[in-house]
Amino acid sequence: MESKSNKIAYESPEIVHYYSHLSLLEKPELIVLSRLKDQLSEMKMLDIGVGGGRTALNFAPLVKEYIGIDYSEMMVNACRKRLPKFNFEKIDARDLSAFKKETFDFILFTCNGIDYVDHEDRLKVLSEISRVLRRRGYFYISTHNLNYGQRILNFRLSRNPLMLLGELRRIMVTSWLNRKIYKQLKRKIGKHLILNDGIFRFALQTYFVAPDEQIRQLLDVGFADVEIYDTQGSRVAGNLAEVIDEWLGYFARLEVSGFKPRFKGVTE
Repeated sequence: MESKSNKIAYESPEIVHYYSHLSLLEKPELIVLSRLKDQLSEMKMLDIGVGGGRTALNFAPLVKEYIGIDYSEMMVNACRKRLPKFNFEKIDARDLSAFKKETFDFILFTCNGIDYVDHEDRLKVLSEISRVLRRRGYFYISTHNLNYGQRILNFRLSRNPLMLLGELRRIMVTSWLNRKIYKQLKRKIGKHLILNDGIFRFALQTYFVAPDEQIRQLLDVGFADVEIYDTQGSRVAGNLAEVIDEWLGYFARLEVSGFKPRFKGVTE
């Protein structure tokens, strides 16, 4: 199962070391920080997929109460070492039963962390987030953009012979690893795909989702007023099919707390 291989990757010392040395917020995250700055001091925040503590470093000192969680024990340990004053727990986002209904005012799940579980588990994660977030609470998530993912088999020309050789290798390996969904990629079929895009030496299986589908997933668990931001922090408008950033940020408010999802197979 893809999520198991991803879990192994996120326990590796090399990847933990990489995330533990990040500190700056992405531009869409800065937008969220700016939007909520006057409210953060009164908010209880859940930071999901906290990784090496990059978002904790920026948000935890500003909120009333902070909890950072990750399903990787190595990541949690790295956060505890880096930021010993704050609370970090090893908790899987697919099961937030450690928290009561309507516990948090603000939930952050960034760095595309939700993209490393499969589709059914993704829906469980969103359902759980809806359950533990208070009504009118805020949620920000970043996720890989299928419009970009469908281009990973495109050959990138270069005048540098070594770069051309590397690109040829990338295309060959990527095509082989994604051979089961090769036709879907080439024909741009579907609203979401799990594919290997080469990150961390082809170690991860990554979920890519079309922007309109991601909006639907959020609406179906009770969110409203969904805003989309590109990697430069600009608000996305117009034809979503033309947005080709590698990932996008989604900022929304929960309209109905504890909303029962309409997705088949999702449990509360």
